[in-house]
Amino acid sequence: AWDRYNYLSTDSAKAWVLLNTSSAYFDDLYLNGGAQLGYLTSSGPGLNVTYGAVTGDMTGTLHSGPGQTMNILYTTVETPYNLRVYEYGTAVIPPRANLNDVDFYVSGLLTGLQEVTVMYGGLLYVDTNGTVSANTTATVALMTLTILEEGVVQINTPFPPGPQFVIDADVMTMYGSGLLTSNTRLVIISDELTVNSGAQINANYSGFQTVETRSSRYNPITGMSDYEVREGQGQGIGSPSGSSGGGYGGSGGRGMGQN
Repeated sequence: AWDRYNYLSTDSAKAWVLLNTSSAYFDDLYLNGGAQLGYLTSSGPGLNVTYGAVTGDMTGTLHSGPGQTMNILYTTVETPYNLRVYEYGTAVIPPRANLNDVDFYVSGLLTGLQEVTVMYGGLLYVDTNGTVSANTTATVALMTLTILEEGVVQINTPFPPGPQFVIDADVMTMYGSGLLTSNTRLVIISDELTVNSGAQINANYSGFQTVETRSSRYNPITGMSDYEVREGQGQGIGSPSGSSGGGYGGSGGRGMGQN
């Protein structure tokens, strides 16, 4: 994705603003008709752009490139733009975002957000280089995260199984066909988590790695099985004569016993 910042001649159908300054301020920005807007400076990648207000028809896209910071001071209740924050890029937006049929792609830092609702074709995509309102990468930290009908929150690592990703939301609620999906190990921290009928959290094949051999399987003092951090608890034990159990990220039950 960085190539579009290096080779403008190959990146058509976008508006590129070439500045000879490291900062810019615009009172109002209106995006419509699928317009896409990005910036470059003659002095290097560093740039700070501020918009007093951003409005539009929900088809345009703002780009915050590597080393750039985009500040949006005001926008409408329904988020009217799509957003792409590249690795080492930053976007600072108002505290509430309603992603109704708009997409946010985050590979850098997206901050300022406190409440996010994703619905009706909306997408919040964060990869393991990205951060949302937190101080560490691979983290989303919010007061509320709501995923409604046809809304999708997607956590992605380019090389699964990747590093752990944390979603820390005081209140997290999912409805209808709302979907949270991850292809890397996912940790959810929430004071109040509600997954209503039809909604789904899908973390298939993204648990702890399986280790097929261990030096010790059971500790009679603690009553627990020893395990390595990277494999998680309850790997399961293969046996030709009995069920082995198995657990999160484990190899599963492979025995022949009957319960």
